[in-house]
Amino acid sequence: MPRKQKVPVRRGRPPKNPVTIAPTPLAATLCRILVERHLSARGLALDAGLSEDTVRSIISGRSREPRAQVVRALAEHLGLTQEDLLDGSAPAAAREAIIYIILREISWSPDRDVSPRAATGISVHHGLQWTVPKDSLGDHADGGGLAVFRCAEDVAGMARGDRLIVDTGDTGPSPPGILVVWDGYAAVVARCHLVRGAEGHMLRMDGSAGESELRLGTDVTILGRVVGRFGIL
Repeated sequence: MPRKQKVPVRRGRPPKNPVTIAPTPLAATLCRILVERHLSARGLALDAGLSEDTVRSIISGRSREPRAQVVRALAEHLGLTQEDLLDGSAPAAAREAIIYIILREISWSPDRDVSPRAATGISVHHGLQWTVPKDSLGDHADGGGLAVFRCAEDVAGMARGDRLIVDTGDTGPSPPGILVVWDGYAAVVARCHLVRGAEGHMLRMDGSAGESELRLGTDVTILGRVVGRFGIL
């Protein structure tokens, strides 16, 4: 009679079976687009006005049926129809329709030497990099001289925290528009209008502190012209 084989006994909590979630057509499409356009999930989320967790949940398969407004936002940003995005049949030409450029965030501060004297100039600082659809820049699509500036207060239709796209090569006071100017203390955003005078030109500024006039080139320096903006959710 053959000997009965002894079955090993495992003690403790049994190991969990790995769960594999097959990616949805939407997840597969997004993954392909991220690779083709050299984007990150965070970058796609910011550009489409969604949270990073929402996009990552779709890509990982945790969110198999995202809300209609989420799909709509992704489709509109990527230049696809919702149907193509959901069934993964987006044509290559549509996926490659959007071209991006990288802009560096910029800030300005007083350029002081080691002694506690007044500022002798303006220092420029560069920070984060932002990926911006080229088509959204209109006539400034070449990207030359463009930078991103964080709005520090609610002013001229801009909200605190908005990122403003600034043409730092456009430092002329005309035509009227929204400019980033140096008022001797900090870089501020204001709606500006040139006031010509025989003894020198003035810049009329409508900012958060109300309307004021400063002598151009002496009391105020134009740092750039605001040509676009985007908000952070």
